[in-house]
Amino acid sequence: FANLHESKDRLGRAYLRALTLTAVFAAPAYGGVAVLANELTYILLGDKWSSAGPVLALIAPSLIFNALGQYNYAVLITAGRAKLLSAIAFINMVVSIGIFLIAARYGIVFLAAAVMIRTIMTAPISMHFTLRELGYRWSCYIGAIGAPITSTVVMMGCVYLLKTNASILDLPLRVALSVAFGVIVYIVMMLILKPDDIKMFIETLASSLMKRADGDTLSQPMNGDK
Repeated sequence: FANLHESKDRLGRAYLRALTLTAVFAAPAYGGVAVLANELTYILLGDKWSSAGPVLALIAPSLIFNALGQYNYAVLITAGRAKLLSAIAFINMVVSIGIFLIAARYGIVFLAAAVMIRTIMTAPISMHFTLRELGYRWSCYIGAIGAPITSTVVMMGCVYLLKTNASILDLPLRVALSVAFGVIVYIVMMLILKPDDIKMFIETLASSLMKRADGDTLSQPMNGDK
């Protein structure tokens, strides 16, 4: 974003593109973790950590907002809004302390819920000022992430129904089937709602991998060099 500070139009387009690319990957990833939190915790950490499942299920969705929110701060920094960023950080701190003090006394699950509530409450603040800085409406933001978020919600519902109706299967098999089914549902929903987002993600990923491969090739010493 720093290289685009002289052109608000280019900065805005880069911002929306970054939102879409991140949402296409982060939303289903964290959404899948949320709906399979109990099963994943049991498989990875064992039965004695089973109480961490509900905590992970509550925290995972808030990580979607965090992943998207990083671009708000990047745009505001690029625009030279340091004082505004400080004010937003102060508001986030006050809200976080207040909610945490209330929730901490009720245990770790309530504290995790507080993290999610705090994220939902404070995320729109930086979004609002970023959109205003770029001259965009909220409809632009929703248009950038709407399809991935909607597809993720549908995916989570389908995965939940599958895992609850496949309880007779071994846990690892049930999780594997849930993940595969979730991926299929998500891709189908994206192809229905906004196939261009999937195309853009694949093209960007392929371009990134090609650049990395070219860089690795150039960094290798030529034959005969010592």
